[in-house]
Amino acid sequence: MLLAEHREKSGLTLSQLAKRVKMQKTALSRLENHGEDIRLSTITRYVEATNHPLLLRIIPNRGRHHPSRKLAATVELASA
Repeated sequence: MLLAEHREKSGLTLSQLAKRVKMQKTALSRLENHGEDIRLSTITRYVEATNHPLLLRIIPNRGRHHPSRKLAATVELASA
């Protein structure tokens, strides 16, 4: 939900941001609501389109990796 809050703080509608990042509105909505494995390039386009910074933190799971998970780390986004 942080991405949706970030977009709203920027004063952009979902449609406006979708045009700026050149994504389908439905894809952008999925990203904001269920984005679990987002490409860094997509986050970069999102931040550039909103013109507001986001912090990205990658935290190693240190032994908490579960075989069914793709990533061995947790990625967090935070408002800057």
